[in-house]
Amino acid sequence: MSTQDPTATTAEPTADASHIDIVVPEGYTWFFVQHASTVVDKLLADELAWRDPNAQYTDRYKNGSWDGFHRIYNSEHSGAPIGLLGRAVQLLEAEGYTVETTIEGDRSGASIATEWNFPHSLRAYQQEAVEASLDKQMGVISIPTGGGKTVVALNLIHTVEQQAIVLVHTKNLLYQWADQIESVLGVEPGIIGDGEWSEGPVTVATIQSLLSNDIGDLDGRYGVAIFDECHTTSGAKKMQQIGLEFDTEYRIGLSATPWRATPGEELEIEAAVGECISVIDAEQLIDEGHLAKPEFRFVDAEGQRTAKPGEDYHDVVRHCRELAPVRNSTVAATAADLVDEGYTVHVSVDRINQGKLLEYALDASTTAADVREDIIGDGDDTQARAEKDAAIDTLDAISEYNAVFLHGSDINDVRQEAFDQFQAGEIDILISTLLKEGVDIPEISAIVHAEGGKSEIERIQRAGRALRPSNGDHAVIADVRDQGKYLSDHFEERVDILDQYYGAYGPTGGIDERIETVEAYLEDKGVFTDPCSFAVREDGAVEIELDGYMPGNEFNTFRNAVQNASGIRYNGDANVAAPDWVEQLPTPNMA
Repeated sequence: MSTQDPTATTAEPTADASHIDIVVPEGYTWFFVQHASTVVDKLLADELAWRDPNAQYTDRYKNGSWDGFHRIYNSEHSGAPIGLLGRAVQLLEAEGYTVETTIEGDRSGASIATEWNFPHSLRAYQQEAVEASLDKQMGVISIPTGGGKTVVALNLIHTVEQQAIVLVHTKNLLYQWADQIESVLGVEPGIIGDGEWSEGPVTVATIQSLLSNDIGDLDGRYGVAIFDECHTTSGAKKMQQIGLEFDTEYRIGLSATPWRATPGEELEIEAAVGECISVIDAEQLIDEGHLAKPEFRFVDAEGQRTAKPGEDYHDVVRHCRELAPVRNSTVAATAADLVDEGYTVHVSVDRINQGKLLEYALDASTTAADVREDIIGDGDDTQARAEKDAAIDTLDAISEYNAVFLHGSDINDVRQEAFDQFQAGEIDILISTLLKEGVDIPEISAIVHAEGGKSEIERIQRAGRALRPSNGDHAVIADVRDQGKYLSDHFEERVDILDQYYGAYGPTGGIDERIETVEAYLEDKGVFTDPCSFAVREDGAVEIELDGYMPGNEFNTFRNAVQNASGIRYNGDANVAAPDWVEQLPTPNMA
């Protein structure tokens, strides 16, 4: 679809300077502010922007020619992608302007006939999400994993009965959606991906396939575009690129985790699909019995190898996680204990070597010779072979269970056979890399996170696979309390993100409201808080520390904010906000 064109601004200027016309011209997936003033252009350019966390390392920033912000709004044409329309209108109205929006042209798709074969009534929050989609026509529906995002999208398609396309980011999701479309809507789906290119009343397509082919080959009669797991796509910019190719009446994103860790990626995704229009949180679904209650278990790997002086991040991950005998032995023992307690256990890994080692540690039929053959390659040098030999020889092998390791290269028949055996109880422990690929394994009642790391979105997604009430009233989520450089920080971040997501059901009962209040105060004062860490002390005070780099001008903003706050004691290292002062601050709106 066409995006930037100054000829799109054709409306006559209005005599009322406080009135603004915004137009989405026919055939465009960008909006344009008609006859925008310099003030309006600057307002929108600053709002639709994000700060580059690495700006201070660039020559442009150092010489003062760049302020460190990326801007999506195009001031030359006074326009931006359609997904940011709602945000732009809200900003302008908050500044006192009256805004009139016009979306030109008929963007509806070809009519289709569907059935509704879903065996249950929609839950109240699912029905509300459908209604929000019909009303807003654009935006993100946020429902935790296991809460039924797919059925919401299918009901929307059934309600409007327009030709639809569903965009996914993995091959597994491609076929999962195709199966659901056929069974729930009663139509034969089109499939674009995995070497196939066919269109139907409802088509499922991988983003990768559309990027590598001419999207103009599509018939162009789609009225609904669904972006599945829109916040877990590997590239936010690519998500925006593909999303803006579809000029549809309805554009809806589905997400279990509506945030990204990398600055700007949320805005990039929002540019294609819009803001959140319906949000249900995990805490509410647990309260209502739709998700099982999580039980978090954090285990210590006594004697775990930690980073050596000067060791870089990749070597630390390899030696302290992937091949680490003590840590892998701890993971194996944790999984074995859960099996003995009666749980259906999945061990989540992200490296094949670690998966093979854990299979050897747990499986009764896997030998040391087997794992050597699997993980030691012809290209390994003498040192690499020695490291892998040591990882095998010093691993505390339990070898009492039927454990199987699956990874992305395993063909579907191999996977399905293992899933069937797992469901039948013939496999005690499933070890895999598959949860991050969107594979649905509903029999899980306990997950052991062996991969560590700090990927917020993937961690939430994987944990959610176990939180199904059919598996019991609770599910176990186990993790290793990692130590040392990099890994201990990653563990703390994992706990924080689980707290943020599960609220009162999180590991420590949710992110403390006092921290949110102080952080919001600093941000209101213009402080870039990413390099800051916050903790609540025993006396109730909030301690603020700088554990990341701040360039000079930003550090000055931080220092002024804390020095000039009557309730913060500043000493340049640990800055402490007094409990009574925090209580006087307005509670931030975290919606």
